[in-house]
Amino acid sequence: MNILRDWSQWGSALVMDIKGELYAHTARYFDQVYRLDLENPCYSDLWNPLPACLGNGELAHSIASIVVGYETGEHEGQRRHALLDLRRKLL
Repeated sequence: MNILRDWSQWGSALVMDIKGELYAHTARYFDQVYRLDLENPCYSDLWNPLPACLGNGELAHSIASIVVGYETGEHEGQRRHALLDLRRKLL
């Protein structure tokens, strides 16, 4: 925990904290803290990527690809159609 407190003075840190105890003891030392809790998502911070997509087609396309799970292969036509539909809605 002392190492995290020291890092907080100089910059950023990405920490894997299974039990949540590092977060509880060191989050207050950082200017900004984002929490992603896969076991209890209600404790996670939320992020809405849509405002950043306005006027940024490349970012909208990237996020839509992740959401839709765009992959080439057997269902490429269906996925591409869904991706383009989602992209239109985001823009």
